[in-house]
Amino acid sequence: MKAAWNRFWFRPVPARRIALLRIAVGLYLLQLQLSEHRAWLRVSRAGQDTFEGIGLASLLSGPLDDGLWGAVLVSSIVLNVAFVLGIAHRVIAPLFAILLTFVLGYRNSWGQVYHVNHLACLHATILALAPAAHAFSVDAWVRKRLGERRWIDVLAWPRIEAASDWRFGWGVQLMCVVTTIVYSLAGLAKVTGEAGWRWALGSNLRDQIAYDALYKELLHPDGGGEWVWRIYAYPDLLIPAAVVTLLLELLAPVALLHRRLAWLFCISMWLAHLGIDVLMTILFPYQIFGVAYLSFFAIERPIDWVLRRR
Repeated sequence: MKAAWNRFWFRPVPARRIALLRIAVGLYLLQLQLSEHRAWLRVSRAGQDTFEGIGLASLLSGPLDDGLWGAVLVSSIVLNVAFVLGIAHRVIAPLFAILLTFVLGYRNSWGQVYHVNHLACLHATILALAPAAHAFSVDAWVRKRLGERRWIDVLAWPRIEAASDWRFGWGVQLMCVVTTIVYSLAGLAKVTGEAGWRWALGSNLRDQIAYDALYKELLHPDGGGEWVWRIYAYPDLLIPAAVVTLLLELLAPVALLHRRLAWLFCISMWLAHLGIDVLMTILFPYQIFGVAYLSFFAIERPIDWVLRRR
């Protein structure tokens, strides 16, 4: 039993894999912060009465001053760049994870809670606590140029000599586990709601699609689609989609049992998110761009192949 547990959690993984995950997740979050910077600066315009702290923002007694909030956003972007580059990862990465959690929580403290970036934040936190900068990083370059220095081991993780090591593997595996848990919680939320297991009959899914289409049609001249109202009269058409969605979400942890099951899970969920985007124009970019599922794959192999060819 102990051996199986160790094989599951502490499987040796190349340093390049977790380093590439750090870069991919970090770049996604960086573009998110840069693209949403102006919109996030304006969140306080919703009015002080609408503020209700979420996550770390719940520790606040009230909204931040606009100037201070702007400084927090800029600091988060700066730490994000350091996270991507792997600069003093042992110190800066945890600070970035804490600040990012606060920023996303504060953003969600003004009215509607957006769940779209929760998984990316969890992945970034795991990578911040793992030795994810032993390759493709400033830390690795400095250690290679200067050799062993005590101050380097304070700012960066101590050197790990092996190319593949369990200390790289636990972080990658934890990212996979967290991904499946997030989907399982989504499935449990469906069957423990008012609809219960009747959610699989398609009527609840139909109502969600119709409500979203009506909302967008009222707000945007080109919102809503005629096909939505046609489907509304035939809920049986959505039964297969509802059943498959529940199965994929509730059985998501099965993907951890075998590599091929993981591939099937990732491809299926990617197609599901693509369908959500097409039907409801609700975009989950972290999933659609595939970054959410990279931890299930040996993403260092294409780069290794290119390097060997060169």
